[in-house]
Amino acid sequence: MGAVALIEYDGRILALRQDHRTGWSLPGGLVDKGEQPDEAVVREVAEETGLRVTAGDVFACVVDPDVRHIDMIYRVRCDTEPEVAVASEARAASWFAVHELPDPDKPTMRILRAVEAAHSERAPGRVLASAS
Repeated sequence: MGAVALIEYDGRILALRQDHRTGWSLPGGLVDKGEQPDEAVVREVAEETGLRVTAGDVFACVVDPDVRHIDMIYRVRCDTEPEVAVASEARAASWFAVHELPDPDKPTMRILRAVEAAHSERAPGRVLASAS
């Protein structure tokens, strides 16, 4: 399971270049054993960007059944542009409009599609007629 932060400032999101990924990706990482996703995203953001954040509620969730992986996405809003200090696996950081993120890796593309879906109107389920 992963925990990912969608850090927003002035209509843009924070993206990272990381050693273990191709293209740009969002801050976050794997949830450690015994750790909750909200704790993991706070830890990962601090490790990769030097930013101290609160997780808030889960904003969206992405399930990849091919690799049996789930990403919990947390939305973090900034009132002022924070000073990012890349560290850990991150080697660069930049701010991009969501639809202008250059060369996102495959997991990041799935996450961005889930973020877009979370902004749209949610469709409720329905009770179907019984089979008998």
